Amino acid sequence: MAIAGVLLTVAAAVVVYQYRFLFAALAYPARVRAIPQAATDRVVDWAASQSVAPGRVRSFRLPVQYAAFAINGFVSVARLKDGRTCALLIEGIGYKDNFEGVLTCSAPLRESEVVRSANYPRSYISLPGYGRFEELYISSKRNDRTYDVYFDLN
Repeated sequence: MAIAGVLLTVAAAVVVYQYRFLFAALAYPARVRAIPQAATDRVVDWAASQSVAPGRVRSFRLPVQYAAFAINGFVSVARLKDGRTCALLIEGIGYKDNFEGVLTCSAPLRESEVVRSANYPRSYISLPGYGRFEELYISSKRNDRTYDVYFDLN
């Protein structure tokens, strides 16, 4: 009987852990982020001036004035084939390289890049072929160019 209780407790803990971002999003839907919108606009303008070939992703060390916006001082930059630039700033890193951050682009995301899933309560951003930018779940939408996002490997 004691073993069954322990197994049930462990199973419950695993479920809570697996859905922690969902629970956090439900509990704090309007969570205030550390990176203000004006700062993300400056970062994406800076990222657009970097040498990234269309269709490629690069990681850059942020300049000193922007370094505090990312937990590791780096930004991932994707130059889309249509010329848009997207920057991903990581605010927090968790177990199995799960992370929370901000995705901001130089122009609005297309409707097809925001995927709505019947199997998951949150929409996600998918930029196929762009590595880290392929499955970013949306915590909140700031505007048509900037989203608070997270990645959960499960």
